[in-house]
Amino acid sequence: MKISFPNSHLFYIIESRIASDKYSGLSHVAEHALLIPTDIGKAFRAKGYTCINHVFLSFSSPQLTVLQEIDNLIMSGNIVTEEIVNIAKEQVMWEIADTSHKTAISMQIQCFVTDDRIASHAVGETDEVKKIQTADILEWLNQKIQSGQVHRYLFNSSDEIVEATQYAPRTSHLQELEIQQQDDGSPKTLFIVSLDKTKTVRMYFRIPSLLSKMDVFQKGFVEYCIQRKLLSTLEIDADIYDKFFDVNERYVLVEFAWDPSKRPYGAISSALSQMNNISDEEFLLFRSDFLKLLSQLVPQSESAYQRINAIKNEIVYAYPHIKPDDFCLIERINYSSFLECKKLYGPVKIVFL
Repeated sequence: MKISFPNSHLFYIIESRIASDKYSGLSHVAEHALLIPTDIGKAFRAKGYTCINHVFLSFSSPQLTVLQEIDNLIMSGNIVTEEIVNIAKEQVMWEIADTSHKTAISMQIQCFVTDDRIASHAVGETDEVKKIQTADILEWLNQKIQSGQVHRYLFNSSDEIVEATQYAPRTSHLQELEIQQQDDGSPKTLFIVSLDKTKTVRMYFRIPSLLSKMDVFQKGFVEYCIQRKLLSTLEIDADIYDKFFDVNERYVLVEFAWDPSKRPYGAISSALSQMNNISDEEFLLFRSDFLKLLSQLVPQSESAYQRINAIKNEIVYAYPHIKPDDFCLIERINYSSFLECKKLYGPVKIVFL
């Protein structure tokens, strides 16, 4: 019988805006390089990703001391060697080639939804990646450390933080957004495939910054009401989730399977109409059910991964950390504030996939 031991965890959240990288793909190559501490000779797992505004690294091991060694290697810069950087570059160039079609579609959607305000992709470009040298990675890492953009969190096997970087949510780069509704009410559309081949519809609504816990609850409740209304009136089982391209490019994404037998704009018009037609009686019922649902879904204690995700959202997006004790705020949502919050949802952009 195989015995499974609880793991300790080491997380890195590195603030990094890819638009300011010396080479396209520099942050991505740095991510791969920092995930390859090959010379410690001990077992661990590592994974990570690069976004438009941050790099995330995750290490786990049954031995806390292994993670402390990895942490020392990264913070000292000793992990960055010519051999490691060359391996990281090869990995990234392979990923660029392997995901080229997916990246092209992702960029097409991203530029359409943001009106070309976000026109770069974290994966990088092969010709640029080839130019990256070991010195570039070291300079990138040292600059992040010196400017306080590297946030480290070490959890023991009981999911307790034993070492952490102190931080304050950054709000200086947030912009107060005035979301403009479309005058004619007709949504802009993008067809990735022809209508007869469409399988999924995505509806993107731009939303302003969420600076308070009340803002977060208002947003979550509006989304819950939309989901309930679409299911009960149109039998549309929609998934609703956040899509944050950047701190000032935040969207709510409503996604559902497409029925090819329906007229496209008639179906979309019906969905939008139902989303905006929630009565006072439905509001009271939905609010009661929303509170019950949250009480069931949100754990009373957080795992290391849940805790670090909340910390990451605070650091990168100034997104308030919601805890069970905050649920009482839901009772303060009234019908007037609900309608006002719903008005903040910006013009819809629709993508057919």
